[in-house]
Amino acid sequence: LVDRRQDYPTPRTGEATHGHARVEDFSAITP
Repeated sequence: LVDRRQDYPTPRTGEATHGHARVEDFSAITP
């Protein structure tokens, strides 16, 4: 899940993230 901060000013938490941590760019994602 990648959020653009300008599109989602409020971080999604709990159920909305489906258990994933919030990241803001693809470089934060590790395979």
